Amino acid sequence: MPPKTIDIEKYHQLAWQRQAEHRKFLATLKKKPPKHLDKIVQDIHQEVFQEIDCTSCANCCKDLGPDLTETDIVKIAKLFRMKLATFEKTYLRVDEDDDKVFRFMPCPFLGGDNL
Repeated sequence: MPPKTIDIEKYHQLAWQRQAEHRKFLATLKKKPPKHLDKIVQDIHQEVFQEIDCTSCANCCKDLGPDLTETDIVKIAKLFRMKLATFEKTYLRVDEDDDKVFRFMPCPFLGGDNL
């Protein structure tokens, strides 16, 4: 099945309408997270992103930043023929969750056709 194009404005409005519900849900998760929460979320993430054409929207890369794994970081540094340490110093920072994220948004590698 080909990836779907999404109406980001529709989802933005839905999120805004359900903001109180989302906050309550997140507070519940924080108080008593289910076992293997990270695995559950990662599985859902993979399933959803198999159905969405990210390049047609690029909203995550504009506002949230991608979820970078160490493997991703190594691959991107290699793609740009940069030493890993140089790439990390130039493009990344460590956030409050100790994750490596891009220093600036939108993502510095987002193409002009997605801005």
